[in-house]
Amino acid sequence: MPEVKFLEPEGIFAEIEATPEPLRDEAKAAYAGQKVQWSLLLADMHELKPGEVRVLFRRRANELQFIGTTVLRANYPWLQTLRIGETVQLHGSIAAIHRLCIELETLDLTRTRRHERTHSSRPRIQHTAAA
Repeated sequence: MPEVKFLEPEGIFAEIEATPEPLRDEAKAAYAGQKVQWSLLLADMHELKPGEVRVLFRRRANELQFIGTTVLRANYPWLQTLRIGETVQLHGSIAAIHRLCIELETLDLTRTRRHERTHSSRPRIQHTAAA
């Protein structure tokens, strides 16, 4: 089994990309359960169902690789006013890795101070239509 060497998103993606295709699933699995603590930018979020929010982050603006998680809105009421590009501290464990997304099981999200916002001024929770 490949040894886990990097615990930064770009290092994880680079290591998997450098792994020969037949061994990539094994390389991805080697990261499962690894605890991470990252400072990330909000890329997008939307409500999956009432009270459950899908949140996507990235390390830098305009990056195509994402870090995704799903959280309960009641645990993070400040998500309602979070804006694209704002920095969030994310503590979690890696659940899965896909070609362009690291999926995390979230342990905690922490909003940074408002003046650290880097982009956009509009809130971003998109509500789904009731079925």
